[in-house]
Amino acid sequence: MNTFINLLRFLFKAVSYGPVYATALSRIRNPQPLDPEENWEYWTKSRNALLMKALDNYPPAYLRKYLVNRKLKRRHEVGISAHYDVSNDFYQLFLDEKYMFYSCADFYHSWETLEQAQQNKADFILDLINPKPGEKILELGCGWGAMLQRIYEATGDKDNLFGFDMVKFK
Repeated sequence: MNTFINLLRFLFKAVSYGPVYATALSRIRNPQPLDPEENWEYWTKSRNALLMKALDNYPPAYLRKYLVNRKLKRRHEVGISAHYDVSNDFYQLFLDEKYMFYSCADFYHSWETLEQAQQNKADFILDLINPKPGEKILELGCGWGAMLQRIYEATGDKDNLFGFDMVKFK
């Protein structure tokens, strides 16, 4: 019965938002951990160009604005919950290992790894704020606290570092 319900959910999402979205959601929500190599292969393998054009253009453009507006009218906590109620195993598939930064990386050279590019970004931000031991620092939207960890590495002072990453629900 559960398999049937999951199939109906998948079909509803595929018709409503497109097969690519439904497939991604299905893979993310699968209780079995994703294998990074298999997942990479699945999303990057070559496919028929005509099929890809059809998939990339579904739902049709005239429906997209309606769908986006409908999603935006929902209470934000529903979207936040759906986005973040995923295990760290999922995020570890594509975020850097040290910080798990959930934002852009700073590649200085084409040969740099994601880890190096995220280190570049952390170091750049660190140089901008130039923190000193004893200064109180509050990071809003700190996620896993990666930048606070980088500041601690530089200053050796964690007693004055504070992170806030909570959404207030109404």
